[in-house]
Formats: sequence, C-alpha cells, structure tokens
Amino acid sequence: MSADLGAIKRKLGPRKRHVNLNIQAAKEVKQRPIEGDLDLEQLLDDIREKRDQLQQHLTVYKSLRTQLEETAQSIGKREYDKVKEDYDDYADLTLEVEQLIVGLSSRMEMIKDRMEFKLRRGSVKVNIELEEKMPEIERQKAEIEHRELQIEAERLNLEKEKLKKKLEIETAK
Repeated sequence: MSADLGAIKRKLGPRKRHVNLNIQAAKEVKQRPIEGDLDLEQLLDDIREKRDQLQQHLTVYKSLRTQLEETAQSIGKREYDKVKEDYDDYADLTLEVEQLIVGLSSRMEMIKDRMEFKLRRGSVKVNIELEEKMPEIERQKAEIEHRELQIEAERLNLEKEKLKKKLEIETAK
C-alpha cells in the first residue's frame, strides 16, 4: 500500500506545479484590457482556453488528492494524519483556482457584452449612414431607370425606322 501512496505523491507534485503555472497564466490573461481596438474574439478564446486548462488541471489534482487521502486512510491513522497536514494548503489552492475560474468566466461575459455592444453600435452606424445615403441612392436608381427607358425608346425607334424602310421598300415594288 505504501508504494501506492508514493506513486500518487509522485503524480500529485507535478500536477500541483501544473495548477500553479496555470494560475499564473490565467491571471495574466485575465488582466489583459478589453478596451481599444483589441481583437476581442481572440481575447475571449485565450481566456476560455486558460479557464478550461485550469479547470482540467484542478480536476486531476483534486482526484489525485482524494486518492492520496483514501490510500493513506486505508494504510492507517499515522499515514492519514501526515497526508492531512497540508490540507489547508490544498484547500487554499483549490479555493484560489475555483475563484479564478469564476473570475475568468465573468471576464468572458464582459467581453461577450462588449462584442455585442460593438456589433449593435456598428449596426446603428451603418443604418444611419444608409439613411443618409438613401436619397442619393434613390436618385441614382431613378437615373438608371430613366436611362434604361431612354435606351428602350431608342431601340423601339430604331425598330420603327426599320419597319418604315421595309414598308417603303415593299410598297415601292
């Protein structure tokens, strides 16, 4: 059983380091500003990726910690007490990660709101510009229709002239 405990501890240490590294990376990406002409979609993807990685590492870490406690408890009180000595550190780390995950999710919602606002603002701007240009567009459309009518009239006149000449030729015979 003690070998199992050692194997779990050997896995737990690196996993805890992964959690700590991901905490730092997640904090950095969470601090990035969402102001200006920043690519909000990229920032949203980056935050989502960090949040998901952090969640994944935390899940594995918690699972290993549970295995460690269960194995230590099955060995005996002395081993279990040794494992429980750093329980406060484990609980603090878990709480920090869970709070950071919530913070990242909240940040993602802020970015989504900002993206939606920019989209609405852009749509309003386009609609205003379209309304301002509408008289010009209508005038151009009327000019095109007028020109098409002129072309049709010219075509009909040519057709009329052809028929007139053909009629003259026919009557001359």
